[in-house]
Amino acid sequence: MNSSLPLDHTVALIRYLPNGNSLAKALDLCQGLQDVPKNTQILIKPNLVFWDDVIPFPPYGVLTTTRMVEELLFCLKETGFQNITIGEGTLRDQRANASTQTAYHRLGYHRFIRRYGVKLVDFFDEPFLPVEEDGIKMGIVKTALESEFLITMPVLKTHTQTKVSLGIKNLKGVLDVKTRRLFHSSEVDLDHCVAMLGRVLKPRINIIDGIYGLEYGPFPFGQAHRLNALLVSRNPLAADISACYLIGIDPEKVGHLREIAQWMKFPMGQENLNLS
Repeated sequence: MNSSLPLDHTVALIRYLPNGNSLAKALDLCQGLQDVPKNTQILIKPNLVFWDDVIPFPPYGVLTTTRMVEELLFCLKETGFQNITIGEGTLRDQRANASTQTAYHRLGYHRFIRRYGVKLVDFFDEPFLPVEEDGIKMGIVKTALESEFLITMPVLKTHTQTKVSLGIKNLKGVLDVKTRRLFHSSEVDLDHCVAMLGRVLKPRINIIDGIYGLEYGPFPFGQAHRLNALLVSRNPLAADISACYLIGIDPEKVGHLREIAQWMKFPMGQENLNLS
C-alpha cells in the first residue's frame, strides 16, 4: 500500500471468496469502520431495483447479492453496532406483486430481523422531504436525509444512460416517484442529477458487489459474468472510479463521476488511487 496517499484515496479491491470473510478483510484494508461510534445510526442502501412475481428474471448482476448484505450485517454486529436499518424503494405494481417488501421476502431479508435485529424499511412507506439543489426540486426520503452513516451497496454493472450504475447512481433509490421521473426526463441531465444527489447525501462507505457483473445493464436481459470482485472504500467516488477501470470504462467519460470529481477536486487518474 502506498502510505503517502491519504486514507480517503484508499480502495480495497479483493477477490471475493465465499468462505473467506472477504468483506471483513476489505473493510479492514480501507479502515471502513474505524473511529465510527458504536451508537451511530447506520442505513444500508442495497440495489434491489425491483421484484416481479409475474415475470421471473435472473437476479445475478442485477441485484445486490443477499450473501454480501449478510456479510456486512455480520461485520457490523461483530464490531458492536446496534442501530442498523436496511432501506430500499422498489417501484410498486399491485398486479405483479412488485414492491420492496416482496423483494425483501423473495431475497430472504426478513431473516435479518431475527438474526441481527435490523430494521427493514420500504422508502415508499416513509415521508419524503423537499430538497432543492441547483434549482432542481427533489423529494428525498427522510430516512436517508437523517441517516448518520449511509452505506451504499451497488452491483458492478453498466448502464445504458449513465455508462455505469455504481455506488453514487445507487442513491437514486431514495427518491420519490415524481423525482425519479424528472431525472429520466428531457427536462434535466441525468448525470448531473445523479452527481447532485451524491453531493446532497454524501454516503460514508461504498461497497461494490462484483460477485457478478452485468454487461449491457441495468436491465435483467444484460449479460451477467461471474467476477468474484469486491471493492470497498470510505470515498464513494474513488470506489466508483476504480470499478470503472476494473471493467474497462474510462471514468472521465462518465458524466456524474466527472462532475463530482471536479466538485471534490479529486484527480480521476488511476495513479491517484490507493488500491490495497
